[in-house]
Amino acid sequence: MDINDYDKILQTNFQVNSFALSLLRDGLLKNLLQEDYPHILYWAGKEIARQFPTDTLSTVKEFFANAAFGDLEIKSQNSKNQRWELTGDLVRQRLALNKNADFSLEAGFLAQQLEVQTGAIAEANFKYLKKNEGVSFEVITDLSETVNVDDLRQRAAARDSFLDRTHATTEKATVVEVRDNDDISREQSITDSLLAFKFDETVMPTEESSGLSALSGEEIDPFNVPTSTENSQSPFK
Repeated sequence: MDINDYDKILQTNFQVNSFALSLLRDGLLKNLLQEDYPHILYWAGKEIARQFPTDTLSTVKEFFANAAFGDLEIKSQNSKNQRWELTGDLVRQRLALNKNADFSLEAGFLAQQLEVQTGAIAEANFKYLKKNEGVSFEVITDLSETVNVDDLRQRAAARDSFLDRTHATTEKATVVEVRDNDDISREQSITDSLLAFKFDETVMPTEESSGLSALSGEEIDPFNVPTSTENSQSPFK
């Protein structure tokens, strides 16, 4: 699919079935991918962002709505963090069908869009809001250090440095089980698996990659693939 297909779909009177969406994402894909499910979806979100880049925060929100991700709103931001909330009927229905519905796809998409827009390395995680109202995303970045997003080597070096700095201040990701008290939030994050990646163990490409994005024409960044946890297999081994 490319931008032309996207425009054609928007011109039709399409509707999204929340059960079909949950069946595919929270049922089939989760069973197929097992423990690698959140990591692959996070990478997939970044790849979708490369194919359909946006240039403003308002167009990011518009894409979320059109892609049936939900209603996205920014709640706070500074030079190192942004906090977004994703709500809406589709999100609530997904959580009603599956209280552990995964939003790594949306997190990866949001992180990559902000990275392209700002030129600063960005990663994201999510947590569930209270009473199954939606999820919040924390995007961690450093606007004081920008890179050329088209330069794979520069991006790899910058991401390595960024994750090393972030690892010193980020707690290890955990999954908090649901309890009867609705005031207790459920939290799930893939931050720790992202921070575990060591770029110095990766062989840098000596030739330009032939893989191109459907829209932007930029090379697919092989260093953006989130790694698995220590109990699962890394795609780089």
